[in-house]
Amino acid sequence: MVGLAANQTLNGLQSPPPGYACKESATVPGNSTTILCAYGAKLTTVNGATEGAKQLSNLFVVLSTITIIAGVVLIINMFIMLAEERKSEMGMGRAVGMKRSQLTKLFLYEGSLYAAGAALLGVFVGIGIAYAILYAFGTILSSVFPVSLAVVLDSFTYSPTSLFTAFATGLLITYFTIFFTSWRVSKLNIIRAIRNIPEPPRGIRTYTVLLGVGIFTMAIGVLVYMAAGPAKSALETLIGPTLVIFGTGLVLSRFVKNRIAFTGTGIAILLQWGIPSLSWNNPSIQSYTYGPELFLTGGLVMVLGAIMAVMYNTASINRLFRPLYNGRRGMTVVFKTALSYPSNRRFRTAATVAMFALVLFTVVTIAFLASMQTAALDKYVKENSGGYDIITDTTLPISDLASRVLSDPNLASKVSAVLPFNDTGLLVKDVTMQHDFGQQIAIGADPNAVGAANFYTTNTFKMQNMTSDYKTTADVWNAVTRAGSSKVVWSFGFVNVRGPPRAEMTPNAGDTLQIIGQLPNGTVVSRQVTVVGIMNGVFFTGIVTTNQLLRDSFGVVAGSLGFVKVAGGVDPTVVSNDLKHDFARLGMQTTVIAVVLGQFIQVGQSFLGIFEGFLALGLVVGIAGLGIIAIRSVAERRKEIGILRAIGFRRRMILASFLLENSYVALLGIMIGVVLGVDLGYAIATSPNSGLTFAIPWLSLAEIILFAYGLALLTTLSSARRAAKIPPAEALRYAE
Repeated sequence: MVGLAANQTLNGLQSPPPGYACKESATVPGNSTTILCAYGAKLTTVNGATEGAKQLSNLFVVLSTITIIAGVVLIINMFIMLAEERKSEMGMGRAVGMKRSQLTKLFLYEGSLYAAGAALLGVFVGIGIAYAILYAFGTILSSVFPVSLAVVLDSFTYSPTSLFTAFATGLLITYFTIFFTSWRVSKLNIIRAIRNIPEPPRGIRTYTVLLGVGIFTMAIGVLVYMAAGPAKSALETLIGPTLVIFGTGLVLSRFVKNRIAFTGTGIAILLQWGIPSLSWNNPSIQSYTYGPELFLTGGLVMVLGAIMAVMYNTASINRLFRPLYNGRRGMTVVFKTALSYPSNRRFRTAATVAMFALVLFTVVTIAFLASMQTAALDKYVKENSGGYDIITDTTLPISDLASRVLSDPNLASKVSAVLPFNDTGLLVKDVTMQHDFGQQIAIGADPNAVGAANFYTTNTFKMQNMTSDYKTTADVWNAVTRAGSSKVVWSFGFVNVRGPPRAEMTPNAGDTLQIIGQLPNGTVVSRQVTVVGIMNGVFFTGIVTTNQLLRDSFGVVAGSLGFVKVAGGVDPTVVSNDLKHDFARLGMQTTVIAVVLGQFIQVGQSFLGIFEGFLALGLVVGIAGLGIIAIRSVAERRKEIGILRAIGFRRRMILASFLLENSYVALLGIMIGVVLGVDLGYAIATSPNSGLTFAIPWLSLAEIILFAYGLALLTTLSSARRAAKIPPAEALRYAE
């Protein structure tokens, strides 16, 4: 209400044109195209910042989902191992009268205690991680922009509600995961459980059920794909065919061997998502809007496809290792023993491999983005500088910037062209969209300038969109510079020298704008112009026209903005310092375009580094999972170890066998993640308007692979050594 009352006063003081006034009523919209309103531009800025914060928050939610999925897979794996270890005990319990529901509750109660403790600990760890992320963001921003690190850190806050929500979410996710796993393991045969006999292969009834599920899945996929067009949903467009492929695999499993059905399914999914023109760069989704959830879903689907293709062909993969042990008796038995267990425990191996693959897929993709940005820096600067080196801005408008600079003896030999602009503030309303853009800057150069001094014939700024009347950027500029033309170009800029990049709404090509300004005598003038192109001006947001239109319509004959192109071989930073020194009396400020764009690349890479560090949490989960599985595997196979020792296996052979087994699982997950990450990196580089060149960051990939494998090996080394030290007699008599 205070703002509305203030607007009433401001309208009375400023006497806005009819139909253009500040908002005075909560129920009546206003056109705040006046010099000053109680809320207008500031509200737009606040809303834009809020929307940017939401997008960043959503990105972290998506990245967190990867870690959560890895944790869920780890929990499932642990409880399945626990059930295998207690299989005889559960069979005896069922034999003496325990019901399946009671067995489920027994596991659920045990798991719930773990879940509650882990969720409580996770809340406090999460607070620390959140503060560390905010500190990293603040450090990056304060190193480039005039933003205080202390101010950023002061924004750190949490409430009892948010902590309880985090605790409850973690507890419920774990609880339902444990509940599903407990229900699944409770469905055992009593006799086979007591005697610890493996479950027999699935019967025809199971595959008949899968046939029905497959048909249902295919139908859902078709419906999802049909709904994608009207909804303009990229995710539905791509996930629909995936559901059809997966459903087809379930149907085929009823009639052919599992290996054929699910290998084909996995390969088909990999082809659909791995070929960029069929997935990420599919022409049918280029006009759709989508966010990071598409890449999360795509990563999950690709990992699923790779796991199916690999796990049903482990025998073929194992044959690749034959050259390593053929003709070496000791190594032959070690390799065959090490590779047999992951092949027999297919689900357990698949879950562990999936944890590694999913996290490594995302980390490698981010590494590709950082590497390709660095490689494209020169190209990025060339494309986004407009062909210029320095931007100048004076405190007061001047009409002879070019002659002053070129006549300066310190600069005459260092500058090849100066492009001055006349500029003024105008109130802008999009009549076509009925949208108020408030006060915007309008600039105009001399269309009759010669050679490199002519902005309209020499600038290299990208024209992102133009009306159908024009085919090329040159056609658009010819229309703008034609004598008496009312055609203009709207420029949008993403570079903000006072803060992070910003995204702003723009008119559409072809829209009619009503622009309002004041003549030097104070008379308010209004006229209409047509937007014929939308230009990525990088540093500038507003209207680009000619100095003739500004002079004839609003009496503007001077300006404060200018572009400078330095001579070949001259350092733009040196020229920038000379300009500020020699024209200090004009209050000239300069911006070296290459330096600013380089800083933005650096900031972007620093942010990507934060994301990589955040995703490392998922890698920790995967490595911890491998370590836990290795420990339980030793306990579970203690008698097998005793038998191997009794028939002649030495300690070093047991140690080598366990290390090879864990290395096999870890490297399989790492390789799948790296290959899929490379594929997505290629898709991003070759996507329309990416501006990136595909290049493999060999050093980064080597560091990622060595880091992940090294930690995995260190985590499992202790359990492997413990297995090697077990005395044969003790292992054969062992009963936990």
